[in-house]
Amino acid sequence: MSHTMVLPPITAALLKTEDILGLGRVWHTVNEFQIQVLLKAFSKRRELLQFSANELRNWVSRNAAELNAILKQEGFNIQLEDFGRDGFGVVSILDVLVNWLVTGQVSQVHRDGHVWPAVRLDATGEVEGKYLHLFEAFNSPKHPFPIVKVYTKSGDGVFITVADKAVENFALVDRLNEIRYSLECPRTHYEYLLFPMVDLDQQVDISGLIGIWTTAQDGNDYFIAQAKQQTKFKMNQHGARVKSAVAIGLERMCTSIPRGMIIDQPFFLWIERKDASLPLLYAYIDEVDWKDPGDLSQM
Repeated sequence: MSHTMVLPPITAALLKTEDILGLGRVWHTVNEFQIQVLLKAFSKRRELLQFSANELRNWVSRNAAELNAILKQEGFNIQLEDFGRDGFGVVSILDVLVNWLVTGQVSQVHRDGHVWPAVRLDATGEVEGKYLHLFEAFNSPKHPFPIVKVYTKSGDGVFITVADKAVENFALVDRLNEIRYSLECPRTHYEYLLFPMVDLDQQVDISGLIGIWTTAQDGNDYFIAQAKQQTKFKMNQHGARVKSAVAIGLERMCTSIPRGMIIDQPFFLWIERKDASLPLLYAYIDEVDWKDPGDLSQM
C-alpha cells in the first residue's frame, strides 16, 4: 500500500482558523502526532508564501455544507459533519502541477511477469533550441539506491529512488529527509530514466490532529474535533500533479469538560488518609513496573 504525507495544506488549515479565532494562536498538543505537526510543518508556516494563490487555496465557514460543496466541486470525497453551535470548519487545498522539460516517451516497466505503463526520459533533450540535462543522478551514504532528480519547467525538482523499506506517517518524512540531506555527486551517468506512471487517490489518516486545542482571541478554547485528508497524485510522460485537500472541524470547549491529562512518563504517587498527617505511600513509578496486577485481593 502506498503512503503519502502532504503537510502544506495541514499547516494552511491551522493558519486559516485564525480568521475566526484571531491572529497568532498558540496550539497545545495532546499526542505525538500533533507535536510532529507543529515541529515539522507549522513551524515552517512562512514557507507557504512559496505557493501561488492558485496552488494553495483556503476556505473557512460555520456551515459544513458550504465547505463540503467546495470539496465535492474540487473532486474530493471527504466530507465534514455538521458543526456544533459555536463550531466552524476549514478546507485547505494544495494543487501543484509540474511539467518535465521535455515530454517523455510512453513505455513500460516489467517485473515478475507483470507489466505497468511507464515513462522514458533521455538524459538530455532540446529545450528552446538548447540541449539540456533532463535529469540528474545522486548517491547517498544513507540509501543503497541512486536518487534521480527530474527537472521541470517551473524549476521544481521531482526526486525518484527505489525504496529500501515501507514507511508511513512522520517516519516517512524522517526517512526522506535523511536521504535528502545526504545527497552526494553521482558516480554513474545514465543514458535514460524509466519510471512507472502513477494514478494515486487515497484518504490519509490525519485523525491524530483531533484534540489539539488553542485559545481564541476572545478567551474561549477551541479544539479540532474532525480532521480529514485526501491526496491525489498523477505522473505520466508530461509531468506530475499533486492535489491534496485537508478538512478540519473545530468546536468550542465547554468549561465543564476537563482537558485530558496523559501520564506516559515515570510518575510520582502518594496515598493520603483522613486525619493522618503523613501519606500511606510515597512513590516514584517508572516503566519497569507498568504491568497488569491482576486480582488485587491476591497480594
